[in-house]
Amino acid sequence: MPTDRAVAAESHVILNHFLTDESVQPFHEAATRAGFQSAGYFVIREKGQVIGALNLYADEPDFFSPEVQATLNDMV
Repeated sequence: MPTDRAVAAESHVILNHFLTDESVQPFHEAATRAGFQSAGYFVIREKGQVIGALNLYADEPDFFSPEVQATLNDMV
């Protein structure tokens, strides 16, 4: 799971082509029904410790540009 990978790595995980990424193949059908093509998994920190993750989805491929990633990293 990408959320698990993000928490374990203590860093974000970006899947800008969710529907063709084999690591999440079991979720392709649900993603198609939901209408998303990109996903970003961002760790949430409190006092330097990872306490969770924020999962975001977008309806277009390549949504999570470096600029969007930097903004989201600053927010969480």
